[in-house]
Amino acid sequence: MRVVLFVSVLLHWQLSSARIPINDHHVISPLMEPCEIRISGGGLGEPQPLILNSGATEFIEPKDANGIIRLNPGDDISLFCTTGFQSPSTTNDIIRATCTTGTIFIIDGNKGNEMTFSNIFCKSYPYHTARKSGKTCGNGAGVDIEVGFIVKERFIELFHICHDDIMESTMYVTHSMSPGNEGYQRSFPRPSWLSSGFFGGKNVDNIYTNVRQNARVAEILGSQELADKYIKPTTTSTYLARGHMAAKVDFIFGSQQRATFWLMNVAPQWQSFNVGNWERVESSTRKMASQRNTHFDVYTGTYGVMTLPDINGQHQEIYLYFDENNNGQIPVPKIYYRVLYEKSTKRGIVLIGVNNIHITAEEAEEQNYIICEDVSDKINWINWERNDQILGYSYACEVEEFTKVVEHFPKLEISGLYV
Repeated sequence: MRVVLFVSVLLHWQLSSARIPINDHHVISPLMEPCEIRISGGGLGEPQPLILNSGATEFIEPKDANGIIRLNPGDDISLFCTTGFQSPSTTNDIIRATCTTGTIFIIDGNKGNEMTFSNIFCKSYPYHTARKSGKTCGNGAGVDIEVGFIVKERFIELFHICHDDIMESTMYVTHSMSPGNEGYQRSFPRPSWLSSGFFGGKNVDNIYTNVRQNARVAEILGSQELADKYIKPTTTSTYLARGHMAAKVDFIFGSQQRATFWLMNVAPQWQSFNVGNWERVESSTRKMASQRNTHFDVYTGTYGVMTLPDINGQHQEIYLYFDENNNGQIPVPKIYYRVLYEKSTKRGIVLIGVNNIHITAEEAEEQNYIICEDVSDKINWINWERNDQILGYSYACEVEEFTKVVEHFPKLEISGLYV
């Protein structure tokens, strides 16, 4: 009996001493189950707050493709809503949430205010910001635009845009990619497009409309018949879409995905290519990063100006807009590219898609759409049909050879080809 009593007292002492104090009112035991925040499937309240580390300096994100943030009991995170919280009731725009167990969190250290995580939500979605950083890019031809969130006067960046203000075109967009990106929030609604503060006040969203692009192509080619051949209604896939560079689902949270809808983050892209081989490049990249548990710097951009033959058979560059001096702006690019750079090994690869569904592979070569030696036979992790003209003829190159042609691309230290 004495032995049993001694063991009971000892066990009680060990459990008590192992508890982690959160404040003077309550304790949390490390024997509790960890907390889990599910990115999809109703795990987030909507409009969702930004989920940040305890210092509110960076996002807390899933570590793998499961789309679950895991926290230990007693771990603190910060939650931010630009316009304040709808739930819980508080006058603060940022709160501290402490993991208890499962989906239960203590708000601002008050044990009397325990909440299921999905019941925490904002009055409106956190505001994202696009602003010029004051730096140049693209060998001095572009201005650097940083996109992210302002949290307590601190800027938390998502991605950078290298934009040409003269041509009103974007050279490239850069962001990071990790294994957790494959766990992105599924089926999050698409917001409206934004361009406020850029493009000299032009209504760029209207410039992209099917009617406007058809009329512009007819003007350039001198033929409505040709325009109707090349630009068809949006019930088809033969028209120019607003083609993301940093893709919507390259980002994990819906709040982050909303920030990709700045029109500086797009270029005119044939819709069948957009939803065809280019989507496969994007999705295969995310899946591969997750499966290989690796991290990339991702550069997605455009190069050149696509041409189409006019009424006289002469090739004309295609733009969606002309300024008062008849200078072409918002060009339809010849190619889209995505550079994957694994910083840990300094290896890289360039994935390229021809942005002209009206030419054959032979014509693409004749018209200089193939800008470097194809090494796509060395990779097997992209689920594409790269020789399909309608889905977008595609190929891959070594970074060093690519940069000899695409001079606006930043210089990277390359140790070899990433395959």
